Amino acid sequence: MKHVRARTVLALSFAILIDSALRAGEAEAPPPPEAAPPAEIGRPPEPSDVPPQEPQPAVQAETQSAAAVAPPALLDHARALPPSGKKKEPGLAALAWTSEPHGNPARLENESPPPPAAPAACLAIELLGGPKSYTSIRCEGTWKLKRGDAARTRLVVYNATAGALRMSLAYSAGERFEWHESPPLTLQPGWNEVEIEQGARRFKSEGSEWRHAARLPDEPCRAVNLVFHTGARTGRLFVETLRLDAEPLKR
Repeated sequence: MKHVRARTVLALSFAILIDSALRAGEAEAPPPPEAAPPAEIGRPPEPSDVPPQEPQPAVQAETQSAAAVAPPALLDHARALPPSGKKKEPGLAALAWTSEPHGNPARLENESPPPPAAPAACLAIELLGGPKSYTSIRCEGTWKLKRGDAARTRLVVYNATAGALRMSLAYSAGERFEWHESPPLTLQPGWNEVEIEQGARRFKSEGSEWRHAARLPDEPCRAVNLVFHTGARTGRLFVETLRLDAEPLKR
């Protein structure tokens, strides 16, 4: 009996010790962290809430590359041209021009009206070449052309191409825009001054069966074309003066 009682007392003492140790561990445990308050609806994130954004080097490089391939302004080249030594009368060179879709494409720039410090040329032309035999650019308006013996269309143009270029000038007359094209002209590299006799019987038209045997009609001129017979060749030209002998001159 004495041995049974001793074992019972020992077991009770051991249980009391284990219980005391568990209670002490619970008292020493740190309190759980407080939960973060819910974000306010509609509140913009604080800077600390937004993770830092990494730079986008690929996009920046692509943007810089696109800017690097943009073609420079054609008129910037005109500022470097030597002076022509001719009287500057921009005339049609300061008006709006378009590239005709039935020919090869061309890139055009002009300053209209030309500023006081205008470059040597008012109209810059870049021939882009193509499968057609020609490039044609057009300026529309209304002009009453003179047709006397002294009447001239005057053209001062700089050919920045390595070789000579052939071109002609065409007038479209009347409500039907009848085409009257001059004989071909040769533009040598550098400055060229050419004149076209408006009263001569040297224009080709439908009425002359496309032979250079027609005169300009007495009807108002409705458009002027510069036609470059260059085919697939590329080149640059800068027009300083393109003046019609016409009265009155209006748009």
